[in-house]
Amino acid sequence: MSDLTRDLHIGKKFSRHDELRERERQARIKGKSRTESEGPEAEGEKVEANGSASNSAGATPTNPTPSAPSQAAAGPQFRIVDGQIVLDQSSLVMDRHARAVATQGEMEMVEENDFTRLITSSSFMNTSKLKGPNIWTAEETKLFYRGLAMFGTDFEMISKMFPGKQRRHVKLKYNREERHAPQLIHAATYGEKTTKMDLNEYKSLTGTVFESVESIEAGQRKMQEDFEAEQKRIADEQAEVMRKKREELFADDDKAEDGNAKKKKKRKTKQQHEDEGRYGEVVIEEDL
Repeated sequence: MSDLTRDLHIGKKFSRHDELRERERQARIKGKSRTESEGPEAEGEKVEANGSASNSAGATPTNPTPSAPSQAAAGPQFRIVDGQIVLDQSSLVMDRHARAVATQGEMEMVEENDFTRLITSSSFMNTSKLKGPNIWTAEETKLFYRGLAMFGTDFEMISKMFPGKQRRHVKLKYNREERHAPQLIHAATYGEKTTKMDLNEYKSLTGTVFESVESIEAGQRKMQEDFEAEQKRIADEQAEVMRKKREELFADDDKAEDGNAKKKKKRKTKQQHEDEGRYGEVVIEEDL
């Protein structure tokens, strides 16, 4: 195997051979200079560490004074005002745009080429989630900002301007633009309104047909009339049900009175029969 991998110094050299050699040489020089620069400092740090360890038993530790202002911790902060611990209201709000601008200065510019860029098997894989409706062209992005300036963050209205896209796709586009171009998003949503709402343009883009004011008012009047007619019908049905109930109630009362009268008549007839049986029936015979 070693014979197969031995360099025979024959054939054509790699196109990046000289660049490789130069990179190796620069790496060796950089490592050597770092070792030389860190040598005395490392020794001094060791001596200082040993001295501080020997004096730690009798010396009182002191808080070191920071040479640079430390970065403010994230989250709510508290302050002491007149001996009272109060919540710092300014710590409850975080300006994401200002933070993004501040972090841009800490980024390092790296120039990449075909040789310095690391290429693996995953380099040629399409790992982007921007597929289908999530892909936006330059013209669609321009129209998105125009819709944002007209309708604000009403993503449902803006989505009608793009056939095949839904509210969710417009919302994701807004989130991406807010990360990559916060100044444009801020200018379109919170800045001075220079773009007025143009319904004619919106109708031409979406194909939406708006009803006239007269037809809308006529429809509302018809709905009101239908509602009143339905309420009247329900009231009439309830009145008819109540009338039938009253008739049935009065009919039952009449039947009860008739029944009581018949009972009284029967009771009287029985009394008469008892009287006749007691005194006998008087028969009057006429002379012939």
